[in-house]
Amino acid sequence: MRDEGRYRKNLAQLFALLGAWAFVLGYAVWGILRGMSLWALSVRLPILFGVVYALLFAYFFWIMRQGIPQDKTGESS
Repeated sequence: MRDEGRYRKNLAQLFALLGAWAFVLGYAVWGILRGMSLWALSVRLPILFGVVYALLFAYFFWIMRQGIPQDKTGESS
């Protein structure tokens, strides 16, 4: 049971990390194309990464805690 909880937490962290990197990379490209200064990007990107990572981790961890739905026979569907 403890290993399963650790697995779910690590998987949620992985998805959150990948999602946050993709979002921040997209924001950086969008900002550069809009002509945003590098100073503004260097200030905003770490803050944005932290916020997006925390939100995605909470969301994915909540999904992982829900588990796999099971039918009445006890087998996974």
